[in-house]
Amino acid sequence: MSRLVFRSGFLERAKKIQGIKSDDAMARVLGVSRPTYIALREQESAPNGVTIANIFDTWGYTPGECLAIIPDETSTGKKIA
Repeated sequence: MSRLVFRSGFLERAKKIQGIKSDDAMARVLGVSRPTYIALREQESAPNGVTIANIFDTWGYTPGECLAIIPDETSTGKKIA
């Protein structure tokens, strides 16, 4: 199954642009724990709706700017009717 992730490098760029100095501070802005922030940054975890909404509400990024879909490598590519 495909999965939703933050675009590669997005969270680090946003952190730098916003002048956020630490992973702990970035996690607080996103409303997640530091380990969750790191998993999101490394694309090991999918963001939930609240985290996505926090990004949009806080900085105004659109879904296309910050999110990507990673296809499942085992997917057959068949569409479900």
